This record gives sequence, structure tokens and C-alpha cells, in this order.
Amino acid sequence: LTVDPVSRAEYRSATYVTGHRTLFEEIAQTEAGSIVELTPAKTTRHQYFRYRCTDCTTRQYESFIHLIETVAERAADYADGRPIWLALSGGYDSRLLAVALHRQGYSNLQTYSYGRAENPDASTAEAVAGALGLDWTFVEYTPERWQQWYASETRKQLDESHWITSTLPLGDWPAVWWLRQQGHMPGDAVVLTGHGGMLSGSNLLRELFTADSVSTTAFVDALIGAHFDRNDIPQAHREAIRDRLRAATGFSGGSGLTAAAYADAWELRERQSKHLTYHTRTLAHHDVDWYLPLFDAEYVSWWTQTTLDQRTEQAVYREYVDRLYRAETGRAPPDSAGRSASPIGRL
Repeated sequence: LTVDPVSRAEYRSATYVTGHRTLFEEIAQTEAGSIVELTPAKTTRHQYFRYRCTDCTTRQYESFIHLIETVAERAADYADGRPIWLALSGGYDSRLLAVALHRQGYSNLQTYSYGRAENPDASTAEAVAGALGLDWTFVEYTPERWQQWYASETRKQLDESHWITSTLPLGDWPAVWWLRQQGHMPGDAVVLTGHGGMLSGSNLLRELFTADSVSTTAFVDALIGAHFDRNDIPQAHREAIRDRLRAATGFSGGSGLTAAAYADAWELRERQSKHLTYHTRTLAHHDVDWYLPLFDAEYVSWWTQTTLDQRTEQAVYREYVDRLYRAETGRAPPDSAGRSASPIGRL
């Protein structure tokens, strides 16, 4: 097999290879929202889902409540009485799920957090669990534990199983491993996470949204600045990566609103599917079932059809989650301002 040098540069900078490529020139991947048709004569890719805001609607709180009740009911139906273990951070997404499942009345509900001792995310998560009367377990990460975990055969097997398209996010992997080893999390548990927050506008690129017009060059610059930040892209491969982004997004210049919509679609198709939701591979490695409520089809559709101005900086989403939290707990929502923007800040 031949390593593709451009793909390797993407992999090191973004943590995944964009489009249908992989690290190897001879191997391709099936992209999110697509089907690959294989016939004796040829291979054809069909895109059956494209994330675009069309006929967008201005949303009201009552519609959001109905949506969340539906999402929580489906999560409860999937778990079917099994213990739900909700990964609770200091952010809005997992908080919304905690409130929604509590409101739904699912009794077999546990929450857990992880990271360095007294990190702001965990402190906020503990406050949320306490306000809802939910059991909360904290798994402390230390340099010594990380060294032990990372040097383990289990981690090596995990890396050897999943690596030619994306690097695995390992943030919650040790926590689930520890919870399973210590007997806290039973074998029939279902792990829920709040991945899917980008739908409500968390990753909308404001510099695009607020611009009167955006060129193709400025658009690609914005994508690279937001997503290719782990390692510098080698000079020899920068233009090739820019060509890939231009071809993959199809953006040829236009208004800031249009540019933001194209960037949002790229975020879902690439980063969400190849990086954030890729963590489910670590759960499967522990033989743990999982469910992503905020990627429920109706939830995705609802946000797809919500106006971008309501989604900018999650203004409406945060307002609605805060209102729901107050209604369910009778308390003011905890402040998330001190939490780290990156999981690395709490590990």
C-alpha cells in the first residue's frame, strides 16, 4: 500500500482525511450520507443526504420542547429499561439530555464525568446532576494514570483497529474502561453523549456569517483556520489540501450567509462524522452499547430547517435550554463560561 502524502498532512493537522480518501492511495472510504454502488463495470458514489438550510423556519420555545420530548422518548425506548450512563460535561448538550431524560421519567439513569481533579467542566456537571437528583460518578485523570492507560495493550489494539481514516478521540475511553473494570457500569448499559451540538450553531463560523460577501479563497482560509489546527500543514501540501476543500464543498463565492451554510454542511459531513462521533468506536471496543440522541433524524431535520441567525452562537438554543433547566429544577442554570473550549483543557 502507498501512503498518500496529502492525506497524511490532512490527518496530522485535522485528525482525519477529508472526502472519500484514506491514508492509502489504494483504499477509499464511504462518506457520511452516501452510498457506494459496486458493479463489475465501475464504482459509483451516490450522495443521498445533503445538509442544507432550505425553507428555514423561525423557531419558538414550544416547538423545541416538543422536539426534546420526542428525542428523550426515543432514547428511553432504545434503552428499554437498561441502565443509561450519560456522559455529563459542563456544556449545554449533555445538560439538555440530563434534563430531558429526567423530565421523561427514566429512572435507571446514571451520569459520569472525567478529567483532572476540580476541573470546571466536572464541577458544573456535578451541580447539574445534583440539581436533578441524579447519581454522578467522577473518574479522575492523572499523568500517572494516562501513562498506564496509554501504554496498555488495550489502547494499542484500539489504535491498530481504527486508524486509516481518522485518529480516535480518546478523551472518554479511559473513563468507560475504568467504570467497567470497577463494576460501576454493567454490561447491559447504554452510554449516551451530547455529540450533535453543532446542529444548534456551536460551530458556525461567525467571520463568514457576518461578511457581506465571501470569496472562495476566504472561505477555504476559514475552514483551514477552524479545523486544521493540530499541526501545521507542510508548505508542499497546502495548495493540494485547498484544492480538496474547494472541490468537496462546492462553494464558489457568495454571500456570508451562503458561505456559513456551506461551512456548516462541511462541518457535519467531515468533522462530526470523522472526529466527534468517531468516539463511539472506543465504546464498542469496551463492548458497551451507545446511543446519540442529538443525531436523531427528527432533531437533525429540525435544526436543518432553523434560520442561521437563530443558530448563530447558539443564542436561541442556550435560551431554550436555560428555560427548560429552570422549569425542571427550580434553579438558575450553572455558568458554563469557565469551561474549556477543548476537551484537552480538562484532561
